Amino acid sequence: MPTESEMETLRQSLIARATVIEQQDLLVAELQQDVIEKDVELSIIKADILGDVIDERYPITNRLVNTNDDKRDVALVTKQQESTAYQTTFGQLNTLLLQKRTALAEADQQRRIYRPDELMMLFYANSTAAPIIDPPPPTTSNFVCASVRVFPRAGYPDTLKNLEIQGSNTSSTSGFVTIGNFPASGFTDGIWQTFQTNGNTTYYKYLRLYNAPTNDWASMSEVEFRTSADVVIPAKAYFGAGWYGEPAATYDFNKAFDGNTSTFFSGNFSVANIVGIEVDDT
Repeated sequence: MPTESEMETLRQSLIARATVIEQQDLLVAELQQDVIEKDVELSIIKADILGDVIDERYPITNRLVNTNDDKRDVALVTKQQESTAYQTTFGQLNTLLLQKRTALAEADQQRRIYRPDELMMLFYANSTAAPIIDPPPPTTSNFVCASVRVFPRAGYPDTLKNLEIQGSNTSSTSGFVTIGNFPASGFTDGIWQTFQTNGNTTYYKYLRLYNAPTNDWASMSEVEFRTSADVVIPAKAYFGAGWYGEPAATYDFNKAFDGNTSTFFSGNFSVANIVGIEVDDT
């Protein structure tokens, strides 16, 4: 979008246009009055020539009925010449008036109140400045999960064994499919570790780590779902289930997303342990 300075430039430009249009309005009004007066004068002259009106303001007309044929003919020619001159002037005035009306219509179109986006387009259409182009809106392909990065809970790295990486486009509680698995061993305490999906290329609105009830219990300090570009997938909301002490929030799923490796999610025994996100794809 244009800056405040650019918008002020636009505003001043529109004010200047409005001033020009006001001047054009006055000029057109003057021209219209001039045409009306000339039209009346021309009508009187035509009427005099045809003998319909005898007016003391036109002594030649008065002489038309009081002189011989030769003089009347001369007077008639004079009147015809005078009428032709007025008709030419009247035509010129009409042409000029049409031009002014056209210019006025164009100016009036330009001075209408523009929406902000139209002002922006108008500005850049008449400016050498490079347009400011907003980045394209994100697509769901920007948020395909390719890996999960985890920071183990201190002293309990092996509780991450055999976790399943899952995705769903149904809801945060159903429709999940497994797109990757953590190994059965090889976890290290106190460091971030990354685990790949099974080559997943599908976008899922809901992503989670799932620990089956038969897999003992799971515990972790932090979790990040990441794209193939190793970018953290943004979360609109978090969800989870099966934490120790549920429903108390001491060890709940939010602890896995609070950015603090000193807090942790701790799963309960013999139930599914779940931590997940609803992807913010807006």
